[in-house]
Amino acid sequence: MQKKVTSKKGAPLTKRKGVKRLLPVRKMTSLIKVVRPNATTVIGTDESWFNAIEIPRESFWVPTNTAKWVWGANDPFGAAAVVSRRFRIRRVRDVIRATLFFAVDNYGVVLINGRPVINDIKQNTPRFFMDGRTIDISGFLRSGVNDIVIVGFNFGGPGTGFDLPRSPTNPAGILARLTIET
Repeated sequence: MQKKVTSKKGAPLTKRKGVKRLLPVRKMTSLIKVVRPNATTVIGTDESWFNAIEIPRESFWVPTNTAKWVWGANDPFGAAAVVSRRFRIRRVRDVIRATLFFAVDNYGVVLINGRPVINDIKQNTPRFFMDGRTIDISGFLRSGVNDIVIVGFNFGGPGTGFDLPRSPTNPAGILARLTIET
């Protein structure tokens, strides 16, 4: 008979095959942002997103009070960054409207629940980071846990054939804000 393993506070612990340390279940689920019923929930990029590090906003980037400009924490000066966030919607049929405001210097890819929402071609488009764009994402959401994954790229310039590292002379950043009305 197997003994039930719990933390000091009595929370059940999980163990994956090949992983020796035990993780409290409560800690794993606390990283999920919950969309509240009968409310407007705003989920903006900041350091709470997986692999995100907040960076200073360049003067020519679109400003916002509900999200921060971020880049990849694993390589803050890399040519590309991947950030993600998990959120829960109790019942998707209760969603009245759901939009994504997205700004990126220089171009990016956005996936929601594994489906591409934005898939830019390699380019330097100033309106992407000066104005941003808003997309209806209602059709990409589902009841339960949802994932958004954003990949941002720093354009290397015409004829280079590759993207350049983020630097003070060639900045790069990602800004996203999900607004979900229920």
